[in-house]
Amino acid sequence: MQRALGTADNAFKHYRSRGETARIEIVANGGGVHMMRSDTTPVGPMLQYMRSTYPDLVLTACGITRTIMETNEAQAIPLLEGVGVVTSGVVRVVELQEQGYAYLKP
Repeated sequence: MQRALGTADNAFKHYRSRGETARIEIVANGGGVHMMRSDTTPVGPMLQYMRSTYPDLVLTACGITRTIMETNEAQAIPLLEGVGVVTSGVVRVVELQEQGYAYLKP
C-alpha cells in the first residue's frame, strides 16, 4: 500500500516538475481495500497528504471486495471520505486502460 502511494506521489512530482498535470486513479481490490477503509487504513496520514496535495488523485474501491468484506464481517464497511466505489475493480482497470491510462503495479 505504501509502495502504491509512493509510486503515485513520485509520478505527480515528476509531472509537476515539468509544469504538467497528471490524473492518477488508484483502484483497490482484495486486501488493498483496507487502504481506503476509514476503520482499518494503515496509510491514513499519507492519503490525507496526497489528497490535499494532488487534487487530481482519484481513489476507487472494488464493490465486489467491499460486499465480501461486509458479508464476512457482518457490518457495513466504512470508506474514507471521497473514495468512490465501482462494481468491479478489475473491470475499472480495464476501462481506464481503454481510455489510455497506463497500468502501474508497484
